[in-house]
Amino acid sequence: MSSPHRLTALRAISRDSAVFAVTSALIACPTVAAVTGNLFVSSVIFLVISGFLSLLVILESLSSGWGLSFGPAADLGQARSVTIIVCAYLPNEQGLILDTVSELLAAVSDMPNVQIILSYRSPRDLQVEEELRAVALRHPSLCLLNVTTGNGKAEQLNQAIDRATGEVVYLLDADAMPDRWTIRRVPFILSEQVDVVQGRNMIRNTGHLIGKIVAVEFAAKYMVSHLARSRLAALAYFCGSNCIWRLGVARATRFSNASLVEDVEASVRADLNGSKIVIDPTFATTELAPECLVDWWRQRRRWAQGWLEVGRLHTAAICSQSRFSLWKKVNWIYVIYGRRVGYALMSFGLLGTSLLLLLGGDGRGAVFLGSFVVVQLMTGITQAGAVAVQASRLGEKRLPLSWCLVYGFTYPLYDVLKNAVTIAAIAASVVGIRDWRITPRRRPACLEEQ
Repeated sequence: MSSPHRLTALRAISRDSAVFAVTSALIACPTVAAVTGNLFVSSVIFLVISGFLSLLVILESLSSGWGLSFGPAADLGQARSVTIIVCAYLPNEQGLILDTVSELLAAVSDMPNVQIILSYRSPRDLQVEEELRAVALRHPSLCLLNVTTGNGKAEQLNQAIDRATGEVVYLLDADAMPDRWTIRRVPFILSEQVDVVQGRNMIRNTGHLIGKIVAVEFAAKYMVSHLARSRLAALAYFCGSNCIWRLGVARATRFSNASLVEDVEASVRADLNGSKIVIDPTFATTELAPECLVDWWRQRRRWAQGWLEVGRLHTAAICSQSRFSLWKKVNWIYVIYGRRVGYALMSFGLLGTSLLLLLGGDGRGAVFLGSFVVVQLMTGITQAGAVAVQASRLGEKRLPLSWCLVYGFTYPLYDVLKNAVTIAAIAASVVGIRDWRITPRRRPACLEEQ
């Protein structure tokens, strides 16, 4: 290994070691605090708080699966001209971008007033760029935008939005593949009262266990939790991939690199500025899930750290926004801090104190551990049940009941992993590490199970 590569590897190892050390300290803090006091009382407190936060997830699942109407949120407006913006980082996504562009061009071939902008970064010349230029010569509606200034996906989005000619912009990631029915709805989906419509993202590379679990998890997000928060508290976020913005609102809001989750950060600012955002789970596209646990961990750590940055940037504005009801403010704080950060700390505190009780010969530790697992199973099974109900309503055949069962019964372990990711994100923020590690994309996965 050459010296520069060896130095880069050593730096990466040092960063990860620092994150691991701080993560271990954060996980141990609740347990250490309990040791200095009363283990039993601490376990009760951790169990009550984590159980309450789990109950909120269960209630969301019940309200979405059995209590809320399910159907298109829009399709009420007049036909508008459309700009489809696809963002790509070509060294990573060069194997799938031609498929994405070809699918989009075929889908809009008989639609008037549609512009497609491929906004990409390519630090070196690639063969796929020549192929893309050949495609653009055959299809005048395709505009290739090689972004060489600034950094991050936010800059790619902003430059594409500045060049958009459509009345609405439809944002997609490079691995996104909406079906033709979804694309044909784009010109009509914004009513006069709506500024942004966020659709649903589904997983299509489900040939491995991670893909199946993430497929049900995404369904639980978009068809269950997000739907409940949208209908019950007027909350909507993730307005990035598979999202339609009114052009004027997109230009006024713009995207920022201030957070690692630029879509969430822009959504919060749009909401604070009074934009009307709705969620439509029937407006669907597919994307790719990470294919190994390391890639999954890196992606989720980035997401979790990005949420912490959103909280740092906008919590004060959310709390002071006079147009927001107290109910909406409480829900925003829950989504930013309670849903994962508070829950992660409480759950690891419970696990730590329970194990200490067991090691000390106190059988009540087993009771606490058993209670934790039971609550987790109830949460996972309720979520999986709500997903099955929503999938049935949609006639969605990509979510077999067997996957829902796997998700429900592996939920306790999967949730512990997600909590560990959250604490690692806190650790990275404490240490001062802020890196965007690209999630590898592979063409065979892109074409799988279409």
